[in-house]
Amino acid sequence: MAKIWRSLRSKFGLILLIAISLLSFNAISGLLLSGKPAVFRFHLLGEPMDLDPAHISGASGSYLLYNLYRSLYRYRPGIGLVPEGATHCNWQNQKRLTCYLDPSRKWSDGSAVTATQYVNAFRRLVDPATRSVQTELLLSLANAREILAGKLEPSKLGIKARSSHILTFDLATPDSDFEYRLASPALAPLHSLPIANKSRAQEVVVNGPYRVAEWGNRGRIRLEANPHYPDAQKRPAVEVLLVDDDTTALRLYETGHLNLLRRLPSILIDKYRSRADFFQVPLARFDYLGFGPALKDKPELRRALTLALDYDKLKELYHALGRPGCPSLPIHYMKRPPCYPFDQDEARALAANHRYPPLSLSVIGFSKMGGDDIQRGMEWLQGQWSQNLDWNFQLDGREQGMYLHQLQVTPAMVFRKGVSLDRPTCLAALENFTSQHRENYLKYHNPAFDLLVERLRLETQAHRRQDICQQAVETLMADHIMVPLGEIHFSMLQDQNFKGWEINELNQLDLTQLEVANAEDRANVSN
Repeated sequence: MAKIWRSLRSKFGLILLIAISLLSFNAISGLLLSGKPAVFRFHLLGEPMDLDPAHISGASGSYLLYNLYRSLYRYRPGIGLVPEGATHCNWQNQKRLTCYLDPSRKWSDGSAVTATQYVNAFRRLVDPATRSVQTELLLSLANAREILAGKLEPSKLGIKARSSHILTFDLATPDSDFEYRLASPALAPLHSLPIANKSRAQEVVVNGPYRVAEWGNRGRIRLEANPHYPDAQKRPAVEVLLVDDDTTALRLYETGHLNLLRRLPSILIDKYRSRADFFQVPLARFDYLGFGPALKDKPELRRALTLALDYDKLKELYHALGRPGCPSLPIHYMKRPPCYPFDQDEARALAANHRYPPLSLSVIGFSKMGGDDIQRGMEWLQGQWSQNLDWNFQLDGREQGMYLHQLQVTPAMVFRKGVSLDRPTCLAALENFTSQHRENYLKYHNPAFDLLVERLRLETQAHRRQDICQQAVETLMADHIMVPLGEIHFSMLQDQNFKGWEINELNQLDLTQLEVANAEDRANVSN
């Protein structure tokens, strides 16, 4: 009898476990069927410092703040720039742009968005007291550089409100990317000074499709539809979770507690590739391996390091669609993307007459924020240079804040840097390597390269921009100061309970058209 009871108890336990798993996995579907409000959940790797658009950076800006604040345009995948706060903008000449605001746009408190609020936001952003890295978006405006240097007041910035709904921008020099810059949520209008206290986040007045309902403990942020944004009644509630580990995020997704997994580890791509909820997003980035000060005066050793990597194997390791050793830019930015070859014999010949620096200097630095994928890639590099050059490196993974500080002070001999772009252009990538740029961690100074980037900024013809981009990338790579890591794709998972959201190549999550999916929508995804 006891044996029968144990058998029944075991079977019951198994059935109960399966039932719980099914209930967890279909948590959102159950809410839909029961009539309870559905909630779209995604996660961030780190908690935002605040909700100030002037402080937008990383995923907090791309996934959270992009849905709270909007500027004159937004950027849609496969479409490009579309009007947002403006109905349209017209160039009067190469240095003057006039934008006409959409009179129907309102703040989340119901008040109208005005041209003066844009002027106030731009002046605040360029004010040195604001201490915003987003000031780089405004450098082409008249007097911006003088204001940042403390020589002029912010009121002298080249932006004016001609009426309550007409804005005029005056540029110091032509800027072919200027309208793309106006898609950044950092250039949203300013209703009032941002509230720094997270417990009062629900008081923040915003102009995007969502507003904050609550900023709770452990980084959980609840969003609700902005009632004064178009089609608010269709938009479900949103929850943002703080999950800094890819494995934990995947577990939450598989149990129905996340509706979007924003980063599937590459080691699992083959397992998930055939599933209906798997998809990949090509990103406009310029990720690279940089060579630090220890190799500044050793061009042959730098070249040896670039030639000693079997790039096709690295591509296989990451299941990458683009080849490492080639620029991380979309192919259409150039005519013929230059690529480094793998040539072990030449690499050894170049290194033969050089004594390698000691192990204490031979360091590969990287940020731990990239998770297991980055760690695996750095271990692969370590193995390649040991095998192909007999050069031993040690790994130095650091937390993101410490790592960025190290890059600014004394970068490692080799360091990995991810470069996300704030607009989908070649200029956005290459200006990071110009002599005076704050993120020129390579300390690269090449007047010919700087001149090409400036020509790219001034050029408005698409085919000529492609030619200049090609020349600039070739110049950068000819100096062997870095190894580009090829076109980057994020592998993600999405469930079938929501539709309408988009992720563009700038890695911006756009919830403007987010809706709960009906039965027909879910069936189409499954098929």
